[in-house]
Amino acid sequence: MAPAAEVALTAPSLSDETMFQRTARVLEHVRLADRTYRVRLHCPDVAAAVRPGQFVMLRLPHTSDPLLGRPFALYDLSPDGAALDVVYLVVGKMTGRLVDVQPGEALEVWGPLGKPFPEVGEADEVRLAAGGIGQTPFLAYARELLGELGFGG
Repeated sequence: MAPAAEVALTAPSLSDETMFQRTARVLEHVRLADRTYRVRLHCPDVAAAVRPGQFVMLRLPHTSDPLLGRPFALYDLSPDGAALDVVYLVVGKMTGRLVDVQPGEALEVWGPLGKPFPEVGEADEVRLAAGGIGQTPFLAYARELLGELGFGG
């Protein structure tokens, strides 16, 4: 029986990083719970490069209110791998306005950004702990660890 994985975190070199800035079409935008939504964005190049634990910045196009983009963690990829999902909780101006974005509309996306979760190799057991909206990146990570979905990088 293999022990639980212990992981050393190392920073990737700059040559390993790929980041895109795109306008992405909203494919789906669904309410999951009270003030909690999932938005699916068609951006194949970002979806192909993103890894669990990374995030994208989203910004509403054609407006300066809010001026700056906001970070959203990768939640999952679409079954065809051409779109990425983020889940958000409505808490401020950006997420309050994001609720009104409809399928077919566009959002500005740049990413992937941040350091992905580490690869754990072979282990009989992996434990993940999170709470609230902070649990959103763990679905993609669990799917990667289980070999259900391959991610870029």
